[in-house]
Amino acid sequence: GDMFSSFQDDKGYFYAVICDGMGTGTKAAISSSLAVTLLEKLIKAGFSVTAAINTVNTSLISKSGDECSVTLDLFALDLYTGRCEFYKCGAVDTLVKRKGKIVDVGFDSLPLGIVNGVDVSCGTGMLSFGDVVVLCSDGVREEDCYLLRSRLKKFTNGNVRNFTTDLCEEIRRNQPPKNDDMTMLTI
Repeated sequence: GDMFSSFQDDKGYFYAVICDGMGTGTKAAISSSLAVTLLEKLIKAGFSVTAAINTVNTSLISKSGDECSVTLDLFALDLYTGRCEFYKCGAVDTLVKRKGKIVDVGFDSLPLGIVNGVDVSCGTGMLSFGDVVVLCSDGVREEDCYLLRSRLKKFTNGNVRNFTTDLCEEIRRNQPPKNDDMTMLTI
């Protein structure tokens, strides 16, 4: 049920998004795919992030009368200034390594597709060279956070793809067998 994307708009912003469809199987995958695809198209068309999220929420609620909710985790970065925004709708905490310290970014919020007029939780910050942001779906459990934090603390500027792949594999090996998707984006 996990779907992700990263993209840029024409205003100098970089975006990373993870949606996790609630439930399992095809239905969850279709919901998260719809949410990510629509969100990306709306933002690239010039919608504000909040308007895009609200439109996705309305689309999920009206989709054929079925319950199809998703968590949404969106990170937006102004590539010119380093100002960043974190938007969360039912998503797990994001970890930020800033000047060697790990900070959790999280908000209590409902997933999309449940109620009309969703409150979009948003936080802002500043990033600079060498800072690292890690977004995860809930396949990375709370019990896995110690390992995640430990590896992130040791990570210095290197190959982000290898870091993320190796970390996901290590987390998966330490988990009991299960079928939940695990998605991790490292920026």
